[in-house]
Amino acid sequence: PEHEVFIVVDNYQLFRSELRREIMEVFSMHGGGLHMVFISQPLDFSSDVLGWGHILRVTAKDFLFDRESTAELCRLCSAGMDDDGVDYVQRLSGGWVAAIRLQADNYRDCGEFARYEEISQLIDAAVWRRLNNAGRAFMMTAALPGRLPDRLVGHGVRELLLKNPFVVYSASDGFFHMHELMRRFLRAAALCAEEGELFEAARLYADAGDYKAVFSLPFTNSYFYGADRDTIAFFAVVCDGCPADVLTEHHAVLPLLAYQFFKNGMTHVFSRLLSVMRSLAGEGSPLYGTELRRLRGEYELILSFLAYNDVAEMSAHHRRAYEELKAVADPPRSAVFSNSIPIWTWRVPSLLSLFWRERGGLDASLPVMDECVPIYAEITGGQGSGGASLMRADALLNRGDAEGAAAFCRRALYEARPDGQYGNCICAEFTLARAAILLGDRELFTGARGMIEKDAFEGRLRGVLAQMGETALCAIDAVCGSTSSAPDRMRSVEEICRTQYIQAQPFALSVFALIMLRERKYSELYAMSELLSSLCEKLHYQLPRLYLLICMAGAKLGEGKAGEASALMADALAAALPDRVYLPFAENFSYIAPLLERAAAGKSELEEILDLCRRHHAGAKLLASETRAGQALTPRQREIAMLLREGYSAKEAAARLFVAESTVTSARKIIYEKLGIHSCKELKAADI
Repeated sequence: PEHEVFIVVDNYQLFRSELRREIMEVFSMHGGGLHMVFISQPLDFSSDVLGWGHILRVTAKDFLFDRESTAELCRLCSAGMDDDGVDYVQRLSGGWVAAIRLQADNYRDCGEFARYEEISQLIDAAVWRRLNNAGRAFMMTAALPGRLPDRLVGHGVRELLLKNPFVVYSASDGFFHMHELMRRFLRAAALCAEEGELFEAARLYADAGDYKAVFSLPFTNSYFYGADRDTIAFFAVVCDGCPADVLTEHHAVLPLLAYQFFKNGMTHVFSRLLSVMRSLAGEGSPLYGTELRRLRGEYELILSFLAYNDVAEMSAHHRRAYEELKAVADPPRSAVFSNSIPIWTWRVPSLLSLFWRERGGLDASLPVMDECVPIYAEITGGQGSGGASLMRADALLNRGDAEGAAAFCRRALYEARPDGQYGNCICAEFTLARAAILLGDRELFTGARGMIEKDAFEGRLRGVLAQMGETALCAIDAVCGSTSSAPDRMRSVEEICRTQYIQAQPFALSVFALIMLRERKYSELYAMSELLSSLCEKLHYQLPRLYLLICMAGAKLGEGKAGEASALMADALAAALPDRVYLPFAENFSYIAPLLERAAAGKSELEEILDLCRRHHAGAKLLASETRAGQALTPRQREIAMLLREGYSAKEAAARLFVAESTVTSARKIIYEKLGIHSCKELKAADI
């Protein structure tokens, strides 16, 4: 015939007919240069077509090498493998030619096999990692068109390409042509970016030395907020090695990264970004108009974190940031907090622990906080809402005014929840539970504890809030005399330092001190004391230091070292009296009563502390049965317990309830604690 005609029918398995076989047979009988190609998933009659002489059936197996062909290809690649090596390659590759070629080349050059089965991993190990930066950059450039003219290729790169099994040089057209497998691998960065796999995209670009591409990826504050420390450390390395002109060009992402480096204590690279931002915000900046004002606003906001926890200085920076950002948009919004971030307090449930900075300065800081928080919340789209009310509630509670504290907590909840500030809600519930102890209010206590569990472990943000809720409940139980619910994480100084931001470590370590005092593990308390003292000095924290002094005094008294205990108690009173912060004494009264009563003899100003201690002691005794070990299961916990009791694994239970496996794992620990059991076997016999 003069012309050959091909008709291709794709996805033939989707053709709904009982005559699919007959249709294929009829079409196969046509001659005269007509060819039919049916592309299909396996059909229930596909094996029969092998008997039809006029039909050729081709499957994936027809493209795979057998053992003999694999051995010949390895020989042609000069791999120098023995029979065992050929057998290994055949088994690992499954006969796939591209994988055999990669393994052969890698063995020839390195004397070992790339022990991967996925082709992308093979390419990464056998090709990508062996390219220098120039070669990687060139390959990334060539990935999109798939071919490049020889005249654009430098000599050094040309040698690399000629050795690359996925690049072929065609003398007829003078182009280097790249195999589709290699193109897919190299284009993975762009594909990852499109599909939201930003970290993998950033890693590939960084490996190629393409810093501009890294910073052009659509990162937001919500991405970094959910990132782990290893991810932030990767970006720290990138920023440290990135040329200053690239950082300047991509200045919009600098505040996002600087905030993360500050949170994670990566001071060197934080200082570098701050220096770049300072030069851009100053006189002679290459920026102008709204771009300059936005950068200046973000820069002022970052400077406010350097002033942490000086509320007055932070407030001044917030005001300047507000003025700059308001010139850009109304209402003014920071890109660092462009999406809702539910935690304002570094996952610490006590505002006083963070913001009581100077002995004798608490009263002066409260009105400044009243002015500061609303401005900050406006800039950040609601972050910190309710913070001023929480600070007042915490101060009142520590001075013994439980009813006033409860009123401010309810106000804080009203302010925080509409803005999605669930971390501040947990702070309010934490303070309410402790106020309930002073009031001896069982209903308020169980309600506050239940809300912490709901917000921390059952809401949509449970992954972010679980650690905060767990710390809060552990502290509540400890001041009620129970430590059985304390997780392993709260019993290890190393784990606390590994899992908590540096700003949150003092509070967590003070809870650790409460646990160690109650369990009479004095040596562990003493071993931690120097670390907590140094952190409190560095961060200007008064409350965690006060707890440490009191716990140390209780420990020394427990060892019979009355002199040392009295000296520590004197230091604690000197720290607390100027600001009337008395609650830490009340929460530890059982362990320091003789010291405090001796110190209060003949001193009327200490009677207020003793009265608070007696109230707290009576309330804690009344509510001891309501700590986690004695509480009823929530409805969600009961659902999980029923599934676990029926033999479902955590993964299977999570699938049935449409929650994360980590949610079931966390809930299981709480269920065991509440029921006073230690195994699934005991759960089957428990009354739930």
